[in-house]
Amino acid sequence: MKVKKISSFMSGDISAISPKPKTIKSLLSNECSNEANLTRKSITKILSSTNSSTIPCSSTDISFDLGKSVEITSKILEARIESDKSKEAGKKIKNEIKVKQESPTSKLTKIVKRKSYYEVCQRQKIRLQHTIKEIFAESNHFLRSLGLCISGIELNPIELDECDFQLKIRPPTSEAADKLGPNVNNLLFYKDKHSISDVAYDDLKKMCHLEIPSIFKLKQRRTEINSMFQIYENEMGVYVSLKDKLLLRLQNYYDNNQDEFLGEERTLHIKLGADGTNIGRNLKLLNFTFTIINEGAKAKTANGNYTIGIFEIENENYEAITKCLKELIDEFRDIEHITLNDKQINLVFYFAADWKMLAQSLGLQSANSKYPCIWCKCCKDEFYDIEKEWSITDVNKGCRTHEEHIRTININTKELKFGYYREPIFQDIIPISRYIIDMLHLYLRISDNLLNSLIKDCCEADNFDMSAISKFEITQYVHLDTLQNTLRSKCNIRLMFQWVPETRKLNWRDLVGPEKNRLFENLRLEDVIPERKDLVLLQKIWDDFYSIIKLVRNNELNSDDLKQRTRDWITDYLKIYPRTSVTPYMHAFVSHLHEFVFLYQDINAFNCQGLEKLNDISTNQYFKGTNKRSSALRQMMDKRNRMEYLASITFNPNN
Repeated sequence: MKVKKISSFMSGDISAISPKPKTIKSLLSNECSNEANLTRKSITKILSSTNSSTIPCSSTDISFDLGKSVEITSKILEARIESDKSKEAGKKIKNEIKVKQESPTSKLTKIVKRKSYYEVCQRQKIRLQHTIKEIFAESNHFLRSLGLCISGIELNPIELDECDFQLKIRPPTSEAADKLGPNVNNLLFYKDKHSISDVAYDDLKKMCHLEIPSIFKLKQRRTEINSMFQIYENEMGVYVSLKDKLLLRLQNYYDNNQDEFLGEERTLHIKLGADGTNIGRNLKLLNFTFTIINEGAKAKTANGNYTIGIFEIENENYEAITKCLKELIDEFRDIEHITLNDKQINLVFYFAADWKMLAQSLGLQSANSKYPCIWCKCCKDEFYDIEKEWSITDVNKGCRTHEEHIRTININTKELKFGYYREPIFQDIIPISRYIIDMLHLYLRISDNLLNSLIKDCCEADNFDMSAISKFEITQYVHLDTLQNTLRSKCNIRLMFQWVPETRKLNWRDLVGPEKNRLFENLRLEDVIPERKDLVLLQKIWDDFYSIIKLVRNNELNSDDLKQRTRDWITDYLKIYPRTSVTPYMHAFVSHLHEFVFLYQDINAFNCQGLEKLNDISTNQYFKGTNKRSSALRQMMDKRNRMEYLASITFNPNN
């Protein structure tokens, strides 16, 4: 019976009572469960303390003791209230126990009075560092719910205690995704670097149960970065806007080196580079890149060479290069300065490449022509003559000029004077003095000449007649065999000599840079040709050349000392070898290298070692990371754009 009916009954309002009052038996049934809302156990307990004779035997009995019924109903309601209270108290206790069991014990509760961090041993310091990291890791869960994260923590000795510690919260930026999600950026960078396919990455995550971002997130990030770069196409390949790429890279350099831009005027030096590389047997690519010389050591590496275009060529000649760079040259002419953060930055452009690429870019004839020098009008028959001085800037000492170049090629004559035969590809945008000699190729080509001369001397000592032999066995030739064994044992160089009957020539491979270093450092010529009369002078030529190269690499020579050393070297060289053996690289080594050092101090900043490494990477990217059924060059360009961008935001110390 409800409370309202009980109160009405006790006040004498008989009309409020139901004509058929509910009996205790009906309360025990399921019909009145909504009104009573009590358990059978509770009601049975109440009834056991009451005289059962007063209870009606059925729901049809309407004659019963009214007072006794009210008393029983009141006890039922009191029992209901007590039951509800006990249930709520029980639930509260259970919830408190459950929360206490689920919440991990904070690391702070485990810290007791202990020695100072600076007083404990190294092993304990490492343990304390792990404990401190775990403490702040707990706070990091709460901060992440607010869209924040801990990027760095600075702990000071207690002597430097302050009343209020500093709290710094950075505002969100446009690169928030790059800074809050470095895991995706890192994985995408190394996935591209090592040419890991999407399928391989997804299988690795699923089969090894790795807690790394899904391939879907990496694809999203990849698409997002690709959309940042507009890739154009011409008949030769793909390229990006030179100005847009420069802006992106220079902005990154500006953000990391703002102290260098405090003055009113600032100049950045940009080196352009181009080089062809063979991709397999049937494909040759041309990479066109730029480096920021101000970046220092990074500019000498593959990561410091930023790709502008990738082109497919059949031959590395003037016509192919002109078609590849046509649109870029048109854009290049309008770029003299650039604006970064409301500051005008002056740009100075250079071009560095191997001898063949420099000659093609300047519209000159090849290195075997009568006037092969890139910078002066010296005839090859006069390379040996060190009494004559040649210059890259002084007109009175035979330097080339753009005006003379254009005037000469416009004259209708069959004779190509001084090697001019085409208009320079970069026209007058880059002066002739900013076409820089590459120290890597200079070192490799001159060292090749010295090694070839040594092999020729060994053949002469062995009376090796190439036109008379029909079968070649190296053990029959003592000096050649000794040279091969010495290179293997002392220099760790495996050089095999092969006889080609069709051409009747002895062939061998070219040595790479590290092998050349071991050659000069470990080879003693007395072990190969001890009977040679001028052996001491020949060893001096080898040693002096390598010594000059090392001093230039370390930037330890001024221009005057370098000029004197190179002149002494060529003088000794001509005491053994004929005048006609002086090559264009030797001429540049003697006549022009000291000028480059005088003009630009550290000539190594312009070397092409990074571009050569990028050529090797191109081969890897083409065969491992592209789909040959679609545009492989576009895929390579997309990948390089991503890797350059991700490297700047992932490994940037300011991020």
